[in-house]
Amino acid sequence: MLETLPETHPYFFFVADQEATSDRALGATERAFRRYENLLERNKRLAQAEPERADHQRDLVISLLKVAGAEKTGGIKSFKRALTILDFLKDSERLATVDEGMIPELKRLIENPD
Repeated sequence: MLETLPETHPYFFFVADQEATSDRALGATERAFRRYENLLERNKRLAQAEPERADHQRDLVISLLKVAGAEKTGGIKSFKRALTILDFLKDSERLATVDEGMIPELKRLIENPD
């Protein structure tokens, strides 16, 4: 499905994420990880191109968390990067209230990775 959907489509991220989640649930972990990495690269490009857009920054955070969850090393580096972005959004008063809970959770995961 995703191969036929242009990256500019408003639901591209959602569809790609659903495909990766499905792959992971079905045991195709390498394929899921590649999909998560591709989404991460896409979201990095968008966030860098338009740093003022909180939605692109949030999508980047979600991609970092998905990659961290799929990494064999525990993803501490991805967690730290996601926390930096969330802190920046909070400091600039652009963090959605619904996302504020991610900050203490990421701090906990970074301090206690087990």
